[in-house]
This record gives sequence, structure tokens and C-alpha cells, in this order.
Amino acid sequence: SLRLINAMAPGLPFTCDGEMTLSATDLAIGGGRTGQGRMRTGPATCAGAGLTTMPPPMSGDLESDAEGSSLSLKGPDARELLRARLGRDKALSLTITTAGAAVLPGMTASTLEIR
Repeated sequence: SLRLINAMAPGLPFTCDGEMTLSATDLAIGGGRTGQGRMRTGPATCAGAGLTTMPPPMSGDLESDAEGSSLSLKGPDARELLRARLGRDKALSLTITTAGAAVLPGMTASTLEIR
């Protein structure tokens, strides 16, 4: 479920609910071990800032290393929607692209630092 993303980063200004499939090998959320994975979403609903959107199906690449884990999420047209890095110290850096801002409620193209 997409709720995993909000559980990992509760400070995000939006929440999403929907199906998510994750395939990973030795992936360590937050780092500590080298691994990689892929994720795909199906139909979803995201809410934030008093708005609700239904983003398109998305796919992403996940990687982890000794210092943290990273995600690059793309839409069905292969345009990058967001990049995220979660460090071992639980600090999150989230970059929303212009394409991502169009599908995530209440977001603008920007980089958020959440500690």
C-alpha cells in the first residue's frame, strides 16, 4: 500500500492511499546495507492542502547504501515526478519536479528538507 510511504515519512504534506508493489533485493530503508528495488503503483488517491488528486500509475527505482536510501519516481510517460533521499538519521530530502507538482495535491516544484 502507498501508506508505507507516509509511514516512512510522516512529515510529508500529503497522504496517498492505493496499491503499491515493491520488489527489492537487500534494500534497507534508511540505509545500512547496499540494495536495490523497483516499485509500481496502481490507481491511487492523494490528499493534502484541502485538495484531492488521483495520480497516474507510477514506477520507481529504489537504492540503499551505508548512508541512506533513495527513490526516483516516474509517471507513465517516464517523466520524473520526485526524488527522495532518507538518511540513516531519518532526515528526508524530497524534490518535487514540475511534473510531480501537477499530480501531488498542494505541491509546487520544490525541494523539502524534513528532519
